[in-house]
Amino acid sequence: MLYVGNAFSGAMLLQNVLPNKGMIGVAIKRYNTEDVRRRLEKDEFTSIVGHADMASILTEMLGNEVKFNRVSTNLELGDELIWAQYSGPRLPEGATSLPEGAEVVFLGIRL
Repeated sequence: MLYVGNAFSGAMLLQNVLPNKGMIGVAIKRYNTEDVRRRLEKDEFTSIVGHADMASILTEMLGNEVKFNRVSTNLELGDELIWAQYSGPRLPEGATSLPEGAEVVFLGIRL
């Protein structure tokens, strides 16, 4: 399954992957915005973006609806998380675009 989220945590691995498999490999790849945009146009995905304003910003950046969906997620082998890692000043409430000096780096986390 493909997920889009604004956070990544080791806790996402604990329930389904680590108890049964012991050591696993995690591949991390950096994507540019256009790569992510094309991917979301062709593949179904589940949003796990837990910040409403970040969901709005990602929707605008990627040209595809990224819903606000604050849930706990347990990844399984074969899943990929496209992690939108925000860096910058605190988002103003109601933001739909990145403030000056901010950036989003997209990282693909694949199990």
